Amino acid sequence: AGAALAGSVFFARPAAAQVTSEVGGGLGGMNYRGEVSPRYRVLNNRLAGTAFYKKDLSTALVARGGLTLGGIRVADEQVRRDGDVVPVAASRQATFRAFVVEALVGVDYNFLDYYDFKRRTRWTPYVFTGVAGYYASTETAFRSRGTIARPVMQTVGGTKVSVALPIGLGIKYALSREINLIVEAGGRRTFGDQFDNLSEAAPPELADTGGPDWYFYNGVSVSYTFYKIICPTGHPGPRK
Repeated sequence: AGAALAGSVFFARPAAAQVTSEVGGGLGGMNYRGEVSPRYRVLNNRLAGTAFYKKDLSTALVARGGLTLGGIRVADEQVRRDGDVVPVAASRQATFRAFVVEALVGVDYNFLDYYDFKRRTRWTPYVFTGVAGYYASTETAFRSRGTIARPVMQTVGGTKVSVALPIGLGIKYALSREINLIVEAGGRRTFGDQFDNLSEAAPPELADTGGPDWYFYNGVSVSYTFYKIICPTGHPGPRK
């Protein structure tokens, strides 16, 4: 009984239903958290863009697919505590750059019935998850020898193709019946600690292997909604 009730909430539609789909795109920032930037830092955001397609499965669930690309640039010199660069970062002097192309498929969960036109203001918060495949062209430079004052730098890098687990949240607001404004923020958890190259190339004392690397996309988008009305399947026959 409980499963049937859950199915009715998430997937059932009335006999005459309104099915919607969206196409859209937007601009925002791409960011990273890992060895070189152990905390999310707003100033590390670099320009990124996204394009997406969404199709509703029910009033709550929306299937999504999208393409996102952007750059990442972070440096150890930005990691400070009490105004000073932390010791490991000062010794390593690493910089990390990447260009990321991501393809994502997943679902949104809308907390409000967005397409209830009886509401004076149409909006909803939502969360999303799914799976993301990414291609990243990376370059990492760090001090391999020498001293802090006179470092000898080593550069490593290459391309990476892998998958990540996306999770995030957003707010969607109707500017008109067809046009939507979307603000979204989300992280991508990679399955490993090799995204920034340091766990592979740097000396163990200069590489933090305490957890997986993350990259992020945060942005503002505009989308256009297409409507399709599904008519009732049963019609009464002609009167006699």
